Amino acid sequence: MKIPIIENLAKRHVKSNFDCQKPALDNYIRTMALQQQKRGLGRTYVAVYEDNPEVMGYYTLAASKVSFENWPEDQKLPPNIGAPTILLARLAVDHRCKGRKLGEFLLYHAMWRAEKTAQNIGAVALEVDVLDEEALSFYQKYDFEVLRDHPLHLFLAMDTIRKLSLDFTDVTQT
Repeated sequence: MKIPIIENLAKRHVKSNFDCQKPALDNYIRTMALQQQKRGLGRTYVAVYEDNPEVMGYYTLAASKVSFENWPEDQKLPPNIGAPTILLARLAVDHRCKGRKLGEFLLYHAMWRAEKTAQNIGAVALEVDVLDEEALSFYQKYDFEVLRDHPLHLFLAMDTIRKLSLDFTDVTQT
């Protein structure tokens, strides 16, 4: 099976045919991701084959924080400060690639990149605001926990990610 590489989104990537069957996620990669990346609002990574620039899937990371009152009580943090996190702002897979575990591949890659980033800037978790119940089910398979403010607002502790000992150096171009 051919393994995709993960690259930082660039103009050369073909996004116009991307269709994950979620209009908000399709529109984001087609029209907004590059603009937001240029403005420093997030960084988007795409799954492509080396010989084909067509985007098969993507995820976007950004800096964030979770307010103290939304953090689970069993998680120890100093009171009255926000917990620094890395936000997994979006993750989507083209419907033609479904069933190939590309979503899992991208999620693990995002975890790896978030953990590397946390080593440099400090972050206690990977945070995600899921779009719907289908996405909630996906993230719960990977032990994401619900934050107190909303049932679709999740996190995965950075300590949990570190224990996975992920390494995607071989498939990462940026």
